[in-house]
Amino acid sequence: MKLLQLTSNKPESGFTLIELLLVLAISGTILIVGLNFYSRFYDNLQFKLWYHQFELDIIHLQKQTMLSPSYNMLYIRPTLHRYEIRSNPFDPPLIVRPIPEDWKVEVYSLSNPLSFTNSGIIRGPGTMSIKLKNRQYMITFPLGKGRSYYSEY
Repeated sequence: MKLLQLTSNKPESGFTLIELLLVLAISGTILIVGLNFYSRFYDNLQFKLWYHQFELDIIHLQKQTMLSPSYNMLYIRPTLHRYEIRSNPFDPPLIVRPIPEDWKVEVYSLSNPLSFTNSGIIRGPGTMSIKLKNRQYMITFPLGKGRSYYSEY
């Protein structure tokens, strides 16, 4: 009967502690860079989707003012994280849209409430700012029939 040998003549296979730590450090770095990229991409996408709906609401407001005798206004409520379209300040809102809680909205020179004349020209043109975690956007409402545009800075 052969005795079992406790030691083997074969070289041991496996990874050393330094090799494992090196792979772990590289993986962690790639993960951090990927999460940062994803966060910026998600913020940009979230803003573009929100702005698209905001622009559609402004178009609706402008057309409603031009085609009917009603005088609707868009109220931006930064502290409540929403904007509303109302026919007057005392009636319930016709449309209420949320603004994400982690965004900071500042209305600079834009008149609040935002409204249009019967010919479709904005009353009180101006700007407002929206600050996200990684980005900041300036929304401009120019004088004339143009509705709005945004720029990132």
